Amino acid sequence: MSGTLYQDLGREKALLFRYIDEAGKRDYPATRATPDLILAIQQKRDELLSDQEKIKNCADRLQVSIDRLVEFIATLALEEARQKQEQKKLDGLMDGKDGTQLLLENAYVTLDALAANLRVLANLELEQKVKSEVLQHPMESLEPQQQTPLFTMNHPVMVPRSTIQLPKLELCTFDGTITEWQQFWETFKATVHDEPLPSIQKMSYLRSKAKKTCSKSKRTLSV
Repeated sequence: MSGTLYQDLGREKALLFRYIDEAGKRDYPATRATPDLILAIQQKRDELLSDQEKIKNCADRLQVSIDRLVEFIATLALEEARQKQEQKKLDGLMDGKDGTQLLLENAYVTLDALAANLRVLANLELEQKVKSEVLQHPMESLEPQQQTPLFTMNHPVMVPRSTIQLPKLELCTFDGTITEWQQFWETFKATVHDEPLPSIQKMSYLRSKAKKTCSKSKRTLSV
């Protein structure tokens, strides 16, 4: 059984070493001078994501292989000599400059570097998209992105009561003569009717400027 466990560990170790080496040889960085920058960013991001996935999955499998060997060695408690032998073999695989422990540490360092490169590409891509948008719509880019509302629903606006005073202009009195009605109404409309006053106040002012002889006709007027 231990032979199979060591084979699994050796296989995953070799794969992880290869994946880390391939990632280290790739040219991930991109600059503003790179031709077809947006396309180059997309290609490099695909490579980064692929390398990131392969290294992470392989490192996880390698750790599982180590854990299985540790569990197997623990079951040899009744075989002290063999247990020591297996532990020594595992320690040899884990330690040293070519050991599995250092390889796993390099894998995590590589994953951090890949993540940092992904952030750089994302920022560069966003910068290029903003520049492209500005060039295509130069005037729109100068407009405010968000207008601050004058009022919010949490602070309703209370409409104050009118404080406008009646005009001091002395209107002529309408005595019921039909030929004088047009002139009287135009003056009244301009000075009273079109002002933001309550309708009852307008009607009272109208009554004060009309003689009783035309009171019956006033009741039919809409102010």
